[in-house]
Amino acid sequence: MNTRFSIINDEISNDLNVCVDYLCSEQINQVDLRSINGVNLLDMDEGILKQKAAYLRQKHIKVGMIVSPLFKWFAQSDSTGNNFVTNFDLHGFNPKITTEKKIQYIRKVINVAKIFGCDKIRIFSLIRDGEANLDFFSYEQKIYDYLLVQSKDNYISIYLENEPMCNLSKIDEIKMIYGKSITFHDMKLLLDVGSIYFTKTKIDVGELIGLMNKSTYIHLKDYSYLNNKYVTIGDGNIPYKKIFSSLTDINQKNFVFETHTQQDLSILSKSIQFVRSILG
Repeated sequence: MNTRFSIINDEISNDLNVCVDYLCSEQINQVDLRSINGVNLLDMDEGILKQKAAYLRQKHIKVGMIVSPLFKWFAQSDSTGNNFVTNFDLHGFNPKITTEKKIQYIRKVINVAKIFGCDKIRIFSLIRDGEANLDFFSYEQKIYDYLLVQSKDNYISIYLENEPMCNLSKIDEIKMIYGKSITFHDMKLLLDVGSIYFTKTKIDVGELIGLMNKSTYIHLKDYSYLNNKYVTIGDGNIPYKKIFSSLTDINQKNFVFETHTQQDLSILSKSIQFVRSILG
């Protein structure tokens, strides 16, 4: 089975050299990029980014996706951001930014993708204020539209990820958006399985499998209700064996390890081993 695996770089280490060494040791030749040395890619100097891109090419490591923080911010009309406090890791990104800065970040992320020879960008559905607002697109439509035009002009696909602190979070919310279509305003679904379980809402595994079959890009992590934290994949509450046995077109999917286990490489390696033991 020619399953495509990737790992988000800062799940391994903040040091890209350490990350590459680990990828090679696990015989994985693809990485998804988010931050380097604690700095989000969108805040890094272009010259440094070009050096990092050249290094990855030299090591024959492909960049599968730029896992950007775009739209993990507040809508312009949302004043709740003034008192915003979160326990979530924002990976060096400040969500309290102006419309002008949002546009600048969109231009930057397109350029970052081009530097790394990457044709996929991850985005979010705006930070939620209490209950989810599935009309989030209209709140920032001009900015979403700007991103979609820029990405189309540069042959880049946009992937919308579910995230606990954003409007698209729980399985019912994802179904409302992607239940009858594989795209939403030309944005594909990036399904994060562990984040769905993190919400601790009722989950129908059959519905989850249906959503995974609509997605070609899937983030893998595992969550333990007993320990109330992310754990080694296979040790939590997510029935991955049942899920993987029910997926269609599995060779067309990208499985990305994002274990959220504080760069514990023993947990990451055990997670990779578990998934490989199922998928072959």
